[in-house]
Amino acid sequence: MILLDGKIVWQHWADYAIYNKVGVIEQFQAIGKDITERKQSDEALRKSREELRKSYAYISNLAGRLLKAQEEERKRIAMDIHDGIGQMLTSLKFQIESINLKDTEKAQTKISEVDILIKQIIKEVRKVTFNLKPTVLGDYGLQAALNVFIQEIGKLIDIKLTYKTEGELYRLPQKIENNIFRIIQEAINNAIKYSEAEIIEVFLRQSENDLTIMVKDAGKGFDPKIVEARSVNIESGRGFFNMYERTEYVNGRLEIISDPGKGTTVQLTVPMRNAVLVD
Repeated sequence: MILLDGKIVWQHWADYAIYNKVGVIEQFQAIGKDITERKQSDEALRKSREELRKSYAYISNLAGRLLKAQEEERKRIAMDIHDGIGQMLTSLKFQIESINLKDTEKAQTKISEVDILIKQIIKEVRKVTFNLKPTVLGDYGLQAALNVFIQEIGKLIDIKLTYKTEGELYRLPQKIENNIFRIIQEAINNAIKYSEAEIIEVFLRQSENDLTIMVKDAGKGFDPKIVEARSVNIESGRGFFNMYERTEYVNGRLEIISDPGKGTTVQLTVPMRNAVLVD
């Protein structure tokens, strides 16, 4: 390797002996060959292999984390069924068993309580099943799925949910839309469970360049250090770990801003690469 006119040049040199007529070495001759192009090709190939190795390691790591996030989500659904529907069904069983038909007045009161409990169970079942995945997501896309989700959940809670959209309708690949929906679903469910707000606002804006979705409430908020920790504790109900993992999968950016007593804002921005404009 030599430096020629400020550029690195690779050369390969070989020494050859020159013999006279009686077989005695008379002189040596050195022949050089420019192998810069070959060296550059070898270096480019090495870098490509290294980048490929890093990409494979990154994808493998991300796949593992997504599987973990999915497992955490399954645990949460199981807890919703066990702690919510399961306990309510157990209570319903005891309520029915405690009805004494001989005491008409008390029996009527018990039957009224059973009726209320059954309606609560129906609501809870609808919430859990709808949280799994609305069919409209695959058929009509993210905007429509969020609209249906917000309308249906709004019927089951006392908090007012608003939903506004801006921009043209674009469709993204199904897996991308699925993960975006899960992130926003998590943000909305967290606000419903923990914010104690009267209104939760959801705003979606789409353009050729990016998709931005914001979930905002003016509730009690929380310590932002919880966000920094990206807690994987399902009992905390916030699921920051799942949200960040899914955001990474869609190459997006997730911002969670909150202060005690000042509410919470969750904003997701996703690049619209490979998006298709819907007529």
